[in-house]
Amino acid sequence: MVFHPGRLPDMVKEDEALEKVRQTNREVIMELLEAEPSSEVGIALENIFGKEAQGRAVYGSTPSELLWLVHNTDARRVGVCWDTGHANLQRLDQSQAIKALNGHLVATHIADNDTSRDQHLLLFEGNIDWRGIITALKEIGYDGLFNLEIGGAVHRIPLSLRDSCLHYALKLAESLCEGNLW
Repeated sequence: MVFHPGRLPDMVKEDEALEKVRQTNREVIMELLEAEPSSEVGIALENIFGKEAQGRAVYGSTPSELLWLVHNTDARRVGVCWDTGHANLQRLDQSQAIKALNGHLVATHIADNDTSRDQHLLLFEGNIDWRGIITALKEIGYDGLFNLEIGGAVHRIPLSLRDSCLHYALKLAESLCEGNLW
């Protein structure tokens, strides 16, 4: 199950808010794990994007915040889902972020954007450094899900051509993963 970490309104002092949002997320994750005690069901914490009123990034947008939740819940059943589009909106160094998640990355949401909004574009339609991402994924030995989130590209395509667009997207992803593009 993919889970977006929650955030709090900006009515609390910054330090208090950070600790409260950490603990609230931890409690919710633990409740979810207890509700489904089967070790076959896990949680993938997805990196999110955005800014709070004070201009700081929302909680759950960085590897260190996600890893805090992993290590303070149940690392056997809780991992990270890396969303390339969200990370691009936060202007993170995705190669370094992926390396920091080594051993805890269990899924990916793959989409491109131009940092203006979460566009869910096809690979190479935005400005994401795909070579850096694929190199980092290979370095950490990632062999999990490579889930394309490209609704922003596909919904504009006439229905009669969507299958062709999806086949093209699949070919792009396969070529990217195989390293045949450089």
